[in-house]
Amino acid sequence: MVSGRAFAKACSALLLFSSLNLGAAAQSIAKLKEQANEGDPIAQLTLGSLYTKGERVPGDNKLAVVWLRKAADQGNLDAEFLLGSIYLVGKQGVPQNFTAAAAWYALAAEHGSADAQFGLGLLFSGGLGVTQDDAKAALWYGKAAEQGNAKAQYKLGSMYYIGRGVSQDYPQSAIWFGKAADQGDADAQFCLGVEYSFGLGVPQDDAQAAAWYRKSADQGNAAAQAGLGYLYAKGLGVPQDDAQSSAWYLKAAMQGDAVSQATIGYLYNKGIGVPQDYVQAIAWYRKAADQGNADAEFGLGASYGLGLGVPQNFAEAYFWLDLAATGKMDIFKSGDIPTLRDHAGSLLSSAALLQVQERAQKWFEAHPAPQSAVVDAPPQPSTTPNISSRRTATDALNDAIRDSARGPGHDDNRNEVPTAKGANAAGGVDVLSDTQGVDFTPWLERMHGEILHNWLPLLPSETEPPLMKRGETFIIVTILPDGTVGDMKLDGSTHDQEIDKAAWDSILSEGQFQALPKEFHGPNLILRFHYVVN
Repeated sequence: MVSGRAFAKACSALLLFSSLNLGAAAQSIAKLKEQANEGDPIAQLTLGSLYTKGERVPGDNKLAVVWLRKAADQGNLDAEFLLGSIYLVGKQGVPQNFTAAAAWYALAAEHGSADAQFGLGLLFSGGLGVTQDDAKAALWYGKAAEQGNAKAQYKLGSMYYIGRGVSQDYPQSAIWFGKAADQGDADAQFCLGVEYSFGLGVPQDDAQAAAWYRKSADQGNAAAQAGLGYLYAKGLGVPQDDAQSSAWYLKAAMQGDAVSQATIGYLYNKGIGVPQDYVQAIAWYRKAADQGNADAEFGLGASYGLGLGVPQNFAEAYFWLDLAATGKMDIFKSGDIPTLRDHAGSLLSSAALLQVQERAQKWFEAHPAPQSAVVDAPPQPSTTPNISSRRTATDALNDAIRDSARGPGHDDNRNEVPTAKGANAAGGVDVLSDTQGVDFTPWLERMHGEILHNWLPLLPSETEPPLMKRGETFIIVTILPDGTVGDMKLDGSTHDQEIDKAAWDSILSEGQFQALPKEFHGPNLILRFHYVVN
């Protein structure tokens, strides 16, 4: 749910873009007031707008509301909409009032104002001035979208995409994203690119994904810029080009995107697409680490441990590795971050170690971890490097960090299945719907085996040694009685497109599974698949 302040800020521009005919403003103010006093709703509307903007008259929001109400009381939808917008954002002399904003938007919406319909949808979505109601939000977005309001089209597409207020429907989301994207809406262009990338509601097409990402990225959308950077890195839909990849990641990083900042730090560290520059790597790692990005925290810890871009400092290495040990990393993959941290600690005096531990504890107290709906991962095994009598603790730490900093590895203590090329894959399935007492164990074992057989060859090469990239994907699937897939929904992931796509395609490629047991008489079986690699 959006905050009132964020919602008001997002909607404040509505006051500047209402479709008013202000030609009458050229008349003398005296004549305009005369017409307004005679009950002319257009004059009343114009006068109210002039008072709001402080044009040709001193700004006076109280007087603006008086004149706009007179016009609104005569059913003028532009006046109704402007009143709703004034109460929505609050202006000097007129306190913010979401209830009043909703009431005026509702009048204008009923009279056909697409902007008011969109605004009312936002209010129902956020529960501002009205009871929160996703179905009503979708209804009003739909009315505005049908009139061609691009923001409403994007919002309606989002509702269909996640199944909020309406049944999840990827083809419908693609339709509405497409309509908004064609009007130049950057958010919709990015989302349409995502759907093409995954084949959600549209045929999978990396070239189309790249084209829509580019349209959005050219308008400054940071997520699209990062997405385009990823496609160039992988050569998906565009020629593989590390320089282009780093350029787009840099654009997103400069807008404050933490993942892109950590990625740029990694690229500078390795000299991929940019000249190798450890000092630049540190600068970008620090920006991302300040936002709590675990990859950047690890990058800083590794850099301090190795003395890359900064003087070697094992206290700093300990501090940043300690922070990284509690987070989820997407770029790097360490065998055991606590072990690396403890190696750094072993090189400190007792007093120095206590001091840095207290510093880390204060940081954790000031930055409590958010509650997660995902079940905690199994504990990590200790994999302390073998230290011979001829090697110092510093050597062991440096070797361990270098090994970790090559990229993703593996550390989860799961029942894993090594793939033919060396990745470690694991998965599970939960039944979410009523089984009516039927034993599905044999059916589930067969289905799970088929999916695993499909999945392993689809995993990207980065999941193999030496990178051992990790990923996790949750997919909810509805199976109809004849074994066909009725619906699929991405329920959570580590946001690696290739790993998520491999999981998704492992189900789609099967086409149809064995029919559900005959003794089961329910309409369907709803399952939640959990995929883990490395």
